Amino acid sequence: MSYLIYCLRRDPGPAVPPLGVGGAPVYPLTHRAWQAVVSGLRREDLVPDLPRVRTYAEVVLTCHRQGPIIPLRYGCVVEQESQV
Repeated sequence: MSYLIYCLRRDPGPAVPPLGVGGAPVYPLTHRAWQAVVSGLRREDLVPDLPRVRTYAEVVLTCHRQGPIIPLRYGCVVEQESQV
């Protein structure tokens, strides 16, 4: 499984949206004072189409409404959580 990164923010951040691209749960990964908001991703869900891009944008906008973030472009993917 790969991991799609939505945005970066300061830790501790508020709750994240429940579902992301492909219906995968969205969750924060924390390292020192930062969080990366991520979800699991199947390779077939990486191909951008309108519903996937809208879901991605909604997760980013929801996080932004909760506080300052650094948004990432759709398609920022790593193969392992440790690479985030």
